[in-house]
Amino acid sequence: MIIQRALDPWRRLTGTPGRRCGALLVTETAGLVVVALMGAGSGDYYRYIVGLVAPYAIVCLGNNLLLGHARLLSLCQGALMAVGAYGGVVVARHGANAIEMLVVSGLLGAAAGLVIGVPALRLSGHFFAAVTLLVAVTVPELVLITARFSGGENGLSLSPSPLSDVGGYWVSFALLLVALVTQELLLRTRFGTELHLIAESERAAATAGINLARHKLLVFTYSGILAGLAGGLLAVVTQYLLPSVFNVFLSIYVLVAVVLGGMNRPIGVLFGAAVIVFIPQFTVDSAGQAPFILGLALIGAIALPRIWSEGLRLRAVRAGRRHLVAQAVPHD
Repeated sequence: MIIQRALDPWRRLTGTPGRRCGALLVTETAGLVVVALMGAGSGDYYRYIVGLVAPYAIVCLGNNLLLGHARLLSLCQGALMAVGAYGGVVVARHGANAIEMLVVSGLLGAAAGLVIGVPALRLSGHFFAAVTLLVAVTVPELVLITARFSGGENGLSLSPSPLSDVGGYWVSFALLLVALVTQELLLRTRFGTELHLIAESERAAATAGINLARHKLLVFTYSGILAGLAGGLLAVVTQYLLPSVFNVFLSIYVLVAVVLGGMNRPIGVLFGAAVIVFIPQFTVDSAGQAPFILGLALIGAIALPRIWSEGLRLRAVRAGRRHLVAQAVPHD
């Protein structure tokens, strides 16, 4: 009763859908600002680690829309990041400023998403996932083949960098905030409602006149923009690119982050991105432990809610039986 009375003012404030959306955006913005300020005041090393969260959270936002709302299992987000990262670094090395570099990264990611999506989306389910997995394996090999432009195994340096370390940190979080707010608003438009219907039932969505192929292609291209932008920001933060960074495990880590953060909650990607950044960083001296820990976290994220809900269901069933037994027993 006390808790309900305490929550009444907040419920009145956020009673309408518009107010709820506004309150959610304010809360997310405040939380993101707090995280950014904490990272900025934690010294150079921890600022660098926290700064890595923003690019990964941005690519996870795109995968959140793909998996949570369009029901597309994509395993090529790491490859799309590589396209944006290497493209952005190449133009930056030829004199482009930070804005031009990030715009090019986003556009290259969108173009790659469009090129991959047009044929791949003719398939569905596991077949679509297999095609994206093939892309994730192929792109790092292409980076090695085009060593004249990409640096090959030796990597590619972003020198001179268009942004300082501190500048890249704040730009990354600013763009993460823009992407997060954009996605929250997008999900509350007619397009977002249609995506929700597609996620619930493709047959019902098609019956309602929704063009499934167009919507899925738009979502995949949008996720390509975010992945390319994330790749450019990752290059700005690290200032050095290696093809091994963009292997297939990166795409799997992004998928793990989306599941950990909640597939229907855009803000959840911040938590998921933090997990896939911090665990490998703090297990760097123990080779092979990061995938094992992330695998356990993924299993727990999938299994624990089901175990919890099943326990609640069993408790409700038992309580109902006891109630029926109590009613059946005659009272003197």
